[in-house]
Amino acid sequence: MQGDEIPDKEKIGVLGPLGLQTREGWIFPSYMADRCPGLPHYEALYGCAQAFATEDTFPRGRMIVYPPGWDIGTQSRELAAMLELPFEPVTSASAPRMITDFQHAAKEGKSILMTFRAPYRLLAEVDIDWVTWDTDEGRCVDASGQTRGSACGIPQHPGSIVKVANREVAAKWPGAHRLLAEMTIDNATRNALMVKQYQTMAARVESAGVKEPARGCSTKRLTCVSWSKSLTSGLLRMRRFGRRGSTSRRRPWTDTRTDGAVKPRVRRRRVGSVCKELPVAFRFGRVSR
Repeated sequence: MQGDEIPDKEKIGVLGPLGLQTREGWIFPSYMADRCPGLPHYEALYGCAQAFATEDTFPRGRMIVYPPGWDIGTQSRELAAMLELPFEPVTSASAPRMITDFQHAAKEGKSILMTFRAPYRLLAEVDIDWVTWDTDEGRCVDASGQTRGSACGIPQHPGSIVKVANREVAAKWPGAHRLLAEMTIDNATRNALMVKQYQTMAARVESAGVKEPARGCSTKRLTCVSWSKSLTSGLLRMRRFGRRGSTSRRRPWTDTRTDGAVKPRVRRRRVGSVCKELPVAFRFGRVSR
């Protein structure tokens, strides 16, 4: 939380700065400096916009900006228009889609220019550079009135990220209060931890037999698992009394074979509709089978 965003300062106390350094700006893969001489300074973008162009934006370069509703996305559009940069801002569908697009571009050696922020795990996974400006970005607090030759880029958020806690913590849990007060973390450490967390989550999904999410999808929002016998039996156990979970006397989802054995009678329905009924833990295969 930033120091100027504390909702109730009478009940919440500040334990000190966390150590993270925030940044908002435009990023590109480091290899683009060889294709666009003059980078990372923004002046280079005037002469090599076509190096960032796509079929839809040629001869103007493409710049991916945040999804609708994000103020920083609007600021990037306004800044590009204000400086008359030959770039076409393209709104991304979502934040996960932005990350996926950048990862694919970097893996395949393609050109890409994108609005982004720090800290984030993407910065630990891909070798990137930030577009620089005429003046120090830290002094950029107002986006209006910028001109070529005196641009400061995207306004940076004032203040620093701080640690906060209920004021009763010090009295009830003094040891925890001291630990939180002394704890710090830098951008590199946080990015590395986020990468490790993401890899651990992806490994769990893979071990559960879940298919890879489609491009642009986040594994955190994955809602379906591959169809299997264990999934079917688990679904029957959870949905035994019908769609709404009613305990009324309904015909069980079973059929009796000629040999007297009982087998599940599975209704034919689309996998997508079935998956949406499953709880999140089951979707990721963390429920005992």
